[in-house]
Amino acid sequence: MLSCGSYQCCSSSAVYTVFHLLGSSSSPFLLFLQRNSASNLMNHSGKSSSPQSINKQSETNVETPEGVIGYLDVFIHQAHNIHNICIYHKQDVYAKLSLTGNPEIAIESKVIRSAGGNPVFNEKLQLSVQNIESSLRCEIWMRSAVPSHLEDQLLGFVLIPLSNVIVAKGKLEKEFALSANDLFHSAAGFVQLSISYVGSYPDVMAVAPPPVAVFADTALPDFRE
Repeated sequence: MLSCGSYQCCSSSAVYTVFHLLGSSSSPFLLFLQRNSASNLMNHSGKSSSPQSINKQSETNVETPEGVIGYLDVFIHQAHNIHNICIYHKQDVYAKLSLTGNPEIAIESKVIRSAGGNPVFNEKLQLSVQNIESSLRCEIWMRSAVPSHLEDQLLGFVLIPLSNVIVAKGKLEKEFALSANDLFHSAAGFVQLSISYVGSYPDVMAVAPPPVAVFADTALPDFRE
């Protein structure tokens, strides 16, 4: 038996003062405390389990999509000397990237407002690579101000074989000349790109030989006679 006295029990909702506490385990007050303590313990245990479940989900590995052998990161710095086809104001410009091995999948940069002929992008885009023998196609477009009457206009493009990136040990930074025509080169300005590839490398890759002068081994006629 506990001696009579004054005991204070603090809970989350009120403060109880006990004048006569009996030692019997069947005391209504003790039963209340037991139920209240069990309820608080269950609440705390439920809260502590939530972060654990979140951590387990975050530790789940993301598998590489089927057919993907690597990833191509392209940082578009800027373009200059491109055609400004707008008459009354500077045109809005954006870039579009795709791979010749999978041309239907293309990604676009943000639109640079009033860029005119010298847009500055400073944006990084990523493409999934399925065929190492494909080429990166970088296009510069004018965004139409009135899409219902005029479509976006292609200002220039460049094709960069992935083999050039592989030969450069997976990283290539260069200013590339843009062309306005698929059939022959028509000067359309320049674009500066930083390209990096991470993924599988082929054991053997065909690389285009350097151009050979047309008249290197041909004797020119002597017109002095």
